[in-house]
Amino acid sequence: MDGAAAELSKIVREGPFTDIFLALQARNVFQVLGQHADRVNSSSFAPAFGMFQSQASDAFILAITRLLEREREHYPLQSVHGALCFLARNAAKIPVSEPVFLEQSMQRMGYAEIPSSDLERQTHAVVEILISRLPHHSENRALEVLKTLRDKRIAHPERVKVESLPATTWQDAESLLKIPTEALAILGGYTSDAYVDSTGRLLMETDAKVASIATVRLMREVGIVSESSAQSGR
Repeated sequence: MDGAAAELSKIVREGPFTDIFLALQARNVFQVLGQHADRVNSSSFAPAFGMFQSQASDAFILAITRLLEREREHYPLQSVHGALCFLARNAAKIPVSEPVFLEQSMQRMGYAEIPSSDLERQTHAVVEILISRLPHHSENRALEVLKTLRDKRIAHPERVKVESLPATTWQDAESLLKIPTEALAILGGYTSDAYVDSTGRLLMETDAKVASIATVRLMREVGIVSESSAQSGR
């Protein structure tokens, strides 16, 4: 692999792949701490684990908002949108190497057929579909909330009351990963990288749990959780 295809692979690895991994990792750490919140809060280690949970929340917000940032002219990004725009601009130079990845992903999104007589035309059609399905903060409440939290609390600590900032549920926030996951699967079809299995499940999920498993082990070592509850937390 060289030229445009190699550059696309680098963009995908350093951008969408990494941010999806970081989002999953942060979610897992946050959730496992929440599962043992009562015991954590009653321990002398509460300040440290509270910091871990706060950092996990911020890491999730930053990863998701980076992932879904829209590329603008003269400002190339490593977001999903940026990777798709790069693929579209270089469609003639980057042939699909694993067409089955495209077919499986498009079927999961409800598209029975995509143009196939002209591979370059097919690429543009697939990119157009993915971009049209990507969440946008002006139309998606969960993304709007995460973007507001990033802008007003994390990136620019404005003088506002935390309780006045909008909120969303973890379920709605996690749903923002659905289309980026399909985009990652399709981009892998152009870089010969398998990022999901045939059902659309991310292959990185197991690795993304390692930090949360280590967190449970740490809580066990300092006596916050017992062996049995530590096992259930895994």
